[in-house]
Amino acid sequence: MLVLLLENPTNDSVELALLFLQECGQKLSQVSSRGLDSIFSTLRNLLHESSLNKRIQYMIEVLFAVRKDQFKTNPTIQSGLYLINENNQYIHILTLDDPCEPEPMLDVFKYDEQYEENEAKYKEIRKIILDDISWSF
Repeated sequence: MLVLLLENPTNDSVELALLFLQECGQKLSQVSSRGLDSIFSTLRNLLHESSLNKRIQYMIEVLFAVRKDQFKTNPTIQSGLYLINENNQYIHILTLDDPCEPEPMLDVFKYDEQYEENEAKYKEIRKIILDDISWSF
């Protein structure tokens, strides 16, 4: 995704890439440090060669400082965050090239006559999955 955003750089695409890197940079450095180095090399070239506006250039410089500090402002997993047990997780892998089949009926509101019953069932299932921790949603 970052490669696509920086392939034909505009102020908006570079800003989006920078925000993504700020949020996910620590994880990317653990998973693919060479890929991250390549992205930062591209950003360095953009900083010196492109006609990006001053705000985006400043954001790039700030991101280099954040990287030097090992993305400590945005940790991979925030401390104190309660995660669902791995056995109960469902992982969805999507690529940008996957065909998208929208389901327009999901956008239509349907009145649930058994709302109270269904909500009680949902709370029971949620309790089981979340190990009886009370959550306020």
